Amino acid sequence: FLADVVGLGSLGRPDLIPDECQTLPDCDGNSVADGCDLAMGTHVDADYDGIPDACVVAECFIDDDCDDSTICTYDTCVGNACVFTANIYGDVTHNGNVDIFDIVCLLDGFSTGEYLVCTLEDIDIEPCDGDGDVDVFDVTAILDAFAGADSCNCGTPFPAAPPGAIAPLAFEAVAAQGLSLVSYRDADDPQSLIVDVYISSFTEFRGYQLQVFATDAFGMDILPGEIFVDRNRPDYAFKGWSAFSAMSLERGLLVNVLEQQALDWNEPAYLGTFVFNAAGRLKVAFAANTILITRERPLERANKTRRFSQSAVPSLVR
Repeated sequence: FLADVVGLGSLGRPDLIPDECQTLPDCDGNSVADGCDLAMGTHVDADYDGIPDACVVAECFIDDDCDDSTICTYDTCVGNACVFTANIYGDVTHNGNVDIFDIVCLLDGFSTGEYLVCTLEDIDIEPCDGDGDVDVFDVTAILDAFAGADSCNCGTPFPAAPPGAIAPLAFEAVAAQGLSLVSYRDADDPQSLIVDVYISSFTEFRGYQLQVFATDAFGMDILPGEIFVDRNRPDYAFKGWSAFSAMSLERGLLVNVLEQQALDWNEPAYLGTFVFNAAGRLKVAFAANTILITRERPLERANKTRRFSQSAVPSLVR
């Protein structure tokens, strides 16, 4: 099964059977037989066993046996063999995205020092090779990752989540119900449409991820030019409590999560503001990535889009 290539000075171990009489293995799937890779020097076989070293999988018993010391892979032990799957920087739950689940999981470890859902190795993302501690630098790093930063140059991996992807257990996602939008033009800048998001009431509420988009009269999607949480408002849901937030203008996303505790609220509360810089009549709506995080509820992602016409809401000026 090794290359018998004339004149190349093979670095592999020829088996004295003409290559054209064999189906040669290609362990890395690069469309070049392993023996030819070895013969040409594009792969190394340091132990001279005829198998490219890059294809040798270490034996393991638990996931911890498979740490390859890079935050850019998700390391698992499957059938006593290590599997290293490409991972988005900041995707500590390994679900294929950086979202509110990752932030909650890291904050739980940061606040309690216990790593019951995400491991210490998962959430110790700053510096890139980890420092054995989860601190404010890791919290800042995951909020930056949510906003699109790739501080460790991991690149974009496969879009699908790898097997065994996890989500926080103590706090689960529920359908985004009881939310409403109130939109109005800025008195000082008529070109800006301000959209405030409210929730009617909640129980054991930990945090939220909001995605709001707008469409103009021609059906063109418009991304927000600004996203923020006005923490000074008296009706702000988490007023007086420690919370972490991040915004992604490219995705029209806002996430805001309490550091540890969950709250009850029995009247309408303000969650955040999206500002769209466009003239004319706009329609604004929640998108599928709008998620509420509460304690011990069934996991369900909101996938129903609710549209609101600007002309159908009160004309308010702040």
